[in-house]
Amino acid sequence: MTALRETPSELTVPASPERPNGAKRLGRKADSIGHPAVASWPRMKTTKPTMSLTPRQRQVLSLMAEGKTTREIAYELGLSPFTVKNYIERIYERLGALDRVQAVSMAVRQGLID
Repeated sequence: MTALRETPSELTVPASPERPNGAKRLGRKADSIGHPAVASWPRMKTTKPTMSLTPRQRQVLSLMAEGKTTREIAYELGLSPFTVKNYIERIYERLGALDRVQAVSMAVRQGLID
């Protein structure tokens, strides 16, 4: 794979056997780390998240922050793992998060959990 080099105004790919005439311009379509494939990676939702969580969602989120698995949370709260999974999905939606780490990080920054 050909390495990318960054110039002040745009990103370019060095000449290759397929492109003997010179570098291909990538413009600003490339992500900030410099590769156009990164543009297809999932991003945080751009809609403004609803930051209000129910007391049970906060409880589940706190247990997630402790590193507990869905099964462990279910056992501790006396719920089905499927119910906990639904709580987690709703938490993701309300916070606009894509995964557990992002949800916990956002909740801590917003003061939703300790």
